[in-house]
Amino acid sequence: MAGSIILATVLTLGTAFASALIPIINIEAFLIALMAARGPEGAWWFALVATVGQMLGKVLFFYAGRGVLKLPAFSERRTRPGGRWDLARVRARLEEHPRTAGWFVFLSAAFGVPPFAIVSVLAGVVRMRLVTFLLCGSVGRFMRFLLAALLPGLAGWHLG
Repeated sequence: MAGSIILATVLTLGTAFASALIPIINIEAFLIALMAARGPEGAWWFALVATVGQMLGKVLFFYAGRGVLKLPAFSERRTRPGGRWDLARVRARLEEHPRTAGWFVFLSAAFGVPPFAIVSVLAGVVRMRLVTFLLCGSVGRFMRFLLAALLPGLAGWHLG
């Protein structure tokens, strides 16, 4: 039994980290399937592990926003003024209202709108403190992942 928990923990951590970087990998679907197979016990644990994995990955986007890392998905071509994600316009708004930035990160992490990857970059661009980014993002992600982990039990989708 302990071996299966360790394996599930490692798989959850790896999948969460990968999903933070590769949008087609869906950690919520993974958590739902995992908890449907395992049962509701430990939902909080797997939500926490998924949160840690996701935030480790999103820190890379945060540092890309600061200019420390280069990520091809956020090249000038994709973020040009007036484009879908006009970083300059959003940056200006967040810099005008710095307290709003923490709430913006939390809401994006919890609900995924706007995409948390974009918001992670913006947090770096507006020079948000890393601790603030991690705290706001982690609380939002944990709530989101806990709901996903509890969904199979709430819906009666237990297979194990």
